Amino acid sequence: MAEGPIGHDRLCEIADDLIERWHSYLDREPVSKSIDLVRVGCLYGLAMNNTKLLDFIAQSHREGVSPLILMPLVRTAYETGITAQWIAQVQDAPNAWINESRRQSAGLVRSLRGSNNDTFRSAADQVERARVAYADLPGPASARTVATSFRQICDEIGVGADGSYQYYKLLCAFTHPSVDVADEYVAQDQTNPTTSLVALREPKFDATDAWLFLAVAATVWAQMSFQYRAKDNILRNFLRSVSRELGIVLDLKPTEKSWLRQNRSRD
Repeated sequence: MAEGPIGHDRLCEIADDLIERWHSYLDREPVSKSIDLVRVGCLYGLAMNNTKLLDFIAQSHREGVSPLILMPLVRTAYETGITAQWIAQVQDAPNAWINESRRQSAGLVRSLRGSNNDTFRSAADQVERARVAYADLPGPASARTVATSFRQICDEIGVGADGSYQYYKLLCAFTHPSVDVADEYVAQDQTNPTTSLVALREPKFDATDAWLFLAVAATVWAQMSFQYRAKDNILRNFLRSVSRELGIVLDLKPTEKSWLRQNRSRD
């Protein structure tokens, strides 16, 4: 197993600590009280999901599962961590994000109800039952546009995460059906490379810790985004110490582009 700057074993220990400390925090504070419950509800759900994803990713990584197989989960965790920071730190982000999600969810429910398949039709009820009944949420059109595009979200919360969207595109390249994915299972026959191929049963992808590192960093960002409102000193101090050890910026501050957009929307 190739090791990063802090080592494979230590990275796995940090992942375990993030999961354990998060649940210890919830044992201390099982109910969130805030005047900003819409934002808090979004951030808690994203942080909880990332923590569960990290649990699965870290365990699979220990067991020697190829990073290529884990890539879709790492991509989800990474996108979630940055999106959570955007929701936490950009004032009009929560309403825009919920409204856009509602719009997409409503389209999904309509499609499911129009299906000829009973299983798909019944899934529409499951989607609707899971929704939290937020009141109507006003939001500026400019933020709604940002909420539709992860690239624009990265542009608004990019300080401290240089190249964040490029990392995401790399994750996408090994998540979506692509030549990059197909090539992982094919080798050229050295005896006649132009006319024959060798079929592989395992991907060629290097067993590096880099992808676990991204999942760990994304979980730090997601958990910290919730702490901007929950403010538990024990968990916050732990997350600060982890971010220093990982060498990552803990707070992905809004960019100048974000501030300019928000200021224009107030005019």
